[in-house]
Amino acid sequence: MITSRLCELIGIDYPVFQGGMAWIADAGLAAAVSNAGGLGIIAAGNAPADYVRDQIRKAKSNTNKPFGVNIMLMSPFAEEVARVVAEEKVAVVTTGAGNPSGFMSAWNEAGIQVIPVVPSTGIAKMVERAGAAAVIAEGGESGGHIGELTTMALVPQVVDAVRIPVMAAGGIGDGRGVAAALMLGAVGVQLGTRFLVAKECNVHPNYKNKVIKAKDIDTITTGKRLGHPVRSLKTAFSREFFSKEYDSRVTNEELEAMGAGALRWAAVNGDEKKGCFMAGQIAGLVKKEQTVHEIIQEIFSQAEEILKGAGKYFLSIFPLKIAFVFAGQGAQYVGMGKDLYEKYDTAKMIFQMLGEKAVNLIFHGPAAELNTTINTQPCLFAMDLACGRVLHEQGVFADAVAGFSLGEISAVAYSGMMSDQEAFELVSLRAGAMQACAEENKGNMFAVLKLSVDEIESICRDMEHVYPVNYNCPGQTVVACSLPSTEPLQNRVTAKGGKMIQLAVSGAFHSPFMHKASDQIAKYLANKEFKNMQIPVYANVTATPYQHAKELLALQVKSPVLWQKSIENMIEDGIDTFIEVGAGKTLSGLIKKINNAVRVFNVCGVQSLENTVREVNHAS
Repeated sequence: MITSRLCELIGIDYPVFQGGMAWIADAGLAAAVSNAGGLGIIAAGNAPADYVRDQIRKAKSNTNKPFGVNIMLMSPFAEEVARVVAEEKVAVVTTGAGNPSGFMSAWNEAGIQVIPVVPSTGIAKMVERAGAAAVIAEGGESGGHIGELTTMALVPQVVDAVRIPVMAAGGIGDGRGVAAALMLGAVGVQLGTRFLVAKECNVHPNYKNKVIKAKDIDTITTGKRLGHPVRSLKTAFSREFFSKEYDSRVTNEELEAMGAGALRWAAVNGDEKKGCFMAGQIAGLVKKEQTVHEIIQEIFSQAEEILKGAGKYFLSIFPLKIAFVFAGQGAQYVGMGKDLYEKYDTAKMIFQMLGEKAVNLIFHGPAAELNTTINTQPCLFAMDLACGRVLHEQGVFADAVAGFSLGEISAVAYSGMMSDQEAFELVSLRAGAMQACAEENKGNMFAVLKLSVDEIESICRDMEHVYPVNYNCPGQTVVACSLPSTEPLQNRVTAKGGKMIQLAVSGAFHSPFMHKASDQIAKYLANKEFKNMQIPVYANVTATPYQHAKELLALQVKSPVLWQKSIENMIEDGIDTFIEVGAGKTLSGLIKKINNAVRVFNVCGVQSLENTVREVNHAS
């Protein structure tokens, strides 16, 4: 089954939106698409706010799945509709025909994912800055109002221009189109024309029949003279409009009057003489009426088979390059790894290395005791290593490894530089030393959002006992501070428009507060002998493969974690697949924000392990 970060973002099963087709996309069609696993969308068009509210409530009565509303910003009712969707708290708003920036704040405050339709990279960047969760890059092959660029040209350029997810629209009507869109870097697709012939679509039967009978050359573009080109099926109306458009004797006002209400005449009345039957160039591929469920299943089954075949072909030449990334402190939870312990002897042996008391703490808590550094670190180390070892046992091997903070010792152990027992002893020493420093120098750690790295570093330079310590991903940097500095830091961040989220850790780690722990680790490692790495380990301190292991392991506890740079360097060195091993999915989320083109999996239990093994094997 094909999924993507879009599915996680919206809460849908398949990465597909139904297009917001005015006069066509009503509550019935939207609910059907959502119930089938996609995202159905109600088209506001030029309708008043009361109509839109009624359609939203009808959709809510027919589905408990997320659905959206498309708002045409040129509508005279756009402001009223914008308020209605916020009041009704719809899951998603898509926009077209205008700039949504003025509404973004209110929509975001209402918890709405705003996903504008964009025809260019410039507009994509603009709505990203305004707070869009994703964009739909729509090529000129689509039906209705169109832009200049084709989907093939537009989508990869938008993908390169923004960091938020990009969907593709225009010219997509089957699994081949979906597969192509994903290969271009899109995380999903929006379909309009294909859903016109859905059994749940209430468009006039004449409209459906014309789409089904259409051939490859049966669409026409009109309205260029007016600055609003429209793609529709060739009919008596569209041919007459096209002819008059290039007749100098016909005024623009006459053309506009001719086009007014033409879509309604097609969608509601099925009138070929007065109606504009908007449809995309993909109409020639649409040959039958199906249920929404059948359409989605058919498209994504076909796409999955195509992508599997393509993957096998290309990966025989360019095999997957996999990195394991090991979770760090803060990812722990009571019960982690219990199913692995019960099913795999390898996992059981690693957990038992901790002793019966620690194993009982991991599986049964209490959480407060598990969350103390002196307990957290050995327990998480065992979880990390158990996941990595079992994954290796199942035939999935790492070409490189990295670990976040504590996870770096798991990575070192996995690489063969030290034995599991040696690594466990180091973790235990590290945990005790860091706990002691944390108790001596009380402090907090906060993820700072919505501020640039430069802004955060400037704040830290201007304050005492405040340090940037984790460079996680674009838009997220972690800061450590002393307790007395917490409130002043909060005030500074808020004043600049930022947001702080406190982390579930017991000290100000990776800061100068940890210098005694660093010295203690350096002294402990001085006489230790390390083996050669079997695979590269990317160090938190340098973001490059280990060169001086003893020095780096000691420095790590008091130095910033250069996570974003580590991932970027690994990708530059050829890694195309990341598997987070250990508790939670935090690192997976960070990697997706750093580069949405790489594959990302996570293994935190039996089910996720089996899914990952299956997906990796399919890809290779």
